[in-house]
Amino acid sequence: MTFESSGRFAGVRRHAQVTLVPDFGDDGVVRRFYALSVDITDRKERELLLEQQVQHDGLTGLLNRNGFMTRLQPAMEHAKRYGEPLALLFLDLDGFKHINDTYGHNAGDALLRGFAGRLTGVMRRTDAVARLAGDEFVVLLEGVTNPIRDPATAATKVLDAMKLPLPLAGGDVIVSASIGIAVYSDDIVDAESLLQRADKAMYRAKHVGRNGYCVI
Repeated sequence: MTFESSGRFAGVRRHAQVTLVPDFGDDGVVRRFYALSVDITDRKERELLLEQQVQHDGLTGLLNRNGFMTRLQPAMEHAKRYGEPLALLFLDLDGFKHINDTYGHNAGDALLRGFAGRLTGVMRRTDAVARLAGDEFVVLLEGVTNPIRDPATAATKVLDAMKLPLPLAGGDVIVSASIGIAVYSDDIVDAESLLQRADKAMYRAKHVGRNGYCVI
């Protein structure tokens, strides 16, 4: 049997590949095991760093599109199998292009990082939060009690959090968000379909005045 084991030794995280070799007696019964351990820390840390880069957004530290989609499809399959409600929030910053053009791209990046912090601050630790591209963010809500009320509550928390100004180098700014909410149902065949439905709901929220949410 070969497996990997990780732990902290002298305050440093180490990884090892351990192989257990059975020692059989004349009667065929295993009397003991020999453990052969190889330090694979360097290789494992490179693998973990690569995984982090592949699945996370370099600007905000949130999941990127690839990382989010690897979470979304299995979550939908779980929801379908066990009948547990699942909802998706699609968020877009109102007026981001204007701020980006007025204050510059560095300020725009700072705004995105600030919004990411506000967003994760009001979500549960179990919620998957991601930046898809530009100023588009998504949140996966699993295990909700009420598929309509709970996502709406989460959206309201985000809108309330954005009422406070965000500090930028050129001055504090207040930005709002338009949020689309899609609730998973059996007629949604795949993760892209659910994402598109939430995106459509977000554009409805923008159409009716921004700084709000729409559920479909």
